[in-house]
Amino acid sequence: MSHSPGSGAGGGLSCIFSPLRAGLAALAVAATAAALPLRAEDAAAPRWLFTANDGTTGMSELFVTDGSRAGTRRVHDIRPGSDGSSPMLLAPLGDGRMLFWADDGASGREPWVSDGSRAGTRRLRDVRPGAAGSALPSLLFSRIAAFGDGRALFLADDGLAGTGAPGFQPWVTDGTRAATRVLRRIPAGPNGCGDSRCVSVHAALGDGRLLFLFFSTAHGFEPWITDGTRAGTRLLRDISPGADGSVPTDMAPLRPGRVLFGASAPATGGELWISDGTRAGTRLLRDINPGPGSSSPGGMTALGDGRAIFAATLPETGRELWITDGTRAGTRQVRDIVPGTGTSIPRLFTALGDGRAVFVAFTDATGLEPWVTDGSAGGTRLLRDIFSGPGASSIEGFAVIAPARALFTASDGIHGRELWVTDGTPAGTRLVRDIRPGPIGGAGQLVHARGGLAVLAGNDGVNGSEPWVTDGTAAGTRLLRDLNPAPGASSSPGGYAPLLP
Repeated sequence: MSHSPGSGAGGGLSCIFSPLRAGLAALAVAATAAALPLRAEDAAAPRWLFTANDGTTGMSELFVTDGSRAGTRRVHDIRPGSDGSSPMLLAPLGDGRMLFWADDGASGREPWVSDGSRAGTRRLRDVRPGAAGSALPSLLFSRIAAFGDGRALFLADDGLAGTGAPGFQPWVTDGTRAATRVLRRIPAGPNGCGDSRCVSVHAALGDGRLLFLFFSTAHGFEPWITDGTRAGTRLLRDISPGADGSVPTDMAPLRPGRVLFGASAPATGGELWISDGTRAGTRLLRDINPGPGSSSPGGMTALGDGRAIFAATLPETGRELWITDGTRAGTRQVRDIVPGTGTSIPRLFTALGDGRAVFVAFTDATGLEPWVTDGSAGGTRLLRDIFSGPGASSIEGFAVIAPARALFTASDGIHGRELWVTDGTPAGTRLVRDIRPGPIGGAGQLVHARGGLAVLAGNDGVNGSEPWVTDGTAAGTRLLRDLNPAPGASSSPGGYAPLLP
């Protein structure tokens, strides 16, 4: 059975796509995921862009914060009036600017760029002139792919017919109008690649090249490679010849110049692949579940030392924790957390920056709770049964605030969802602050940390849902500003993303 863009995927990777779509939906709220490892530039002075409704500018507009009350303000009223421009999918370009989608009320939803100032916030280009806008209708699932060097790839439809490859195509930008253009027109039917996975599934190689998923009528869903030029944009490898393609998933860098991803082929099912950005260097890493059955690898996360952890499924062990160093011999199961055919469903892997990672896993005794691993069976253990017993503490992600120190929100069944911190040890996993005393809980979305700070949506029961900041201590966790001070009102901040230098 053939799959057209927008249809569901079949084969051995079907169990990946549900969590993938769920993950992309979460990323629509925060384009930069909380589960990002700490990097050297994260020590720089922090600034974040986010969306909020201050009660005067419509539904939501663009705001900025530097972690202080005075530095928390509206950037630009992009769509004056009561509707708001609803900025979405904020994606750092890596040079102090942010790319995002917004609707100014005249041009429809189009790409915008901002450096956090009013003067530096502008529509990038009216890709599709008129009120329709160029964005994918299911924009909630469509991520912007950043090269990390000031350039980005995004999916857009300029509405031009008669091009030989109309509809949604990959576009590239360096944040200027002049350099915002169609990357390459890839024949994919009258609607182009009108599928939220196109471009959204991607990984930068760290050398100016980017791997991304795209659909073509000739090859189906397959991995493509680009250096940001038309000549340097090509099909990487036709892994599964035919109309369906291999449907790559969960692309993630292992180390500079190497990317891991899941892909499906008739002989192997959905398995772990590795690529150096060349056809010859794109190969099956290991057929974990031998034969046409699938291990459905997912959640690939680099530990920062040449290894990466991920989840994979075997009939005899269920879905458990695995690790790879990029070789077949070095790709193995770390620990069968739920022995036998049961499954621990490990996910939300987040590198701590010291060769360890935190994640969430399930056992019958504890439910879904935080775990830590150093890549060995002995070093993989439960951090704390926060919601005591088989109930889940409902962790949604981690934000690394300093090496070997991560923040997360969780519910212990007593305080509701609140802010927690861990240093990767049971003793160092604790409640930071009860923002809203009582069982309701006051901690919302938590994001990527910078400069020893993290921002979140908090509700203390008095000011409504407003932007908060934390340094991981009770004293350093505070309301930034009550942006919508009307009685009973909230600014409902979201979409936090860091302005990376």
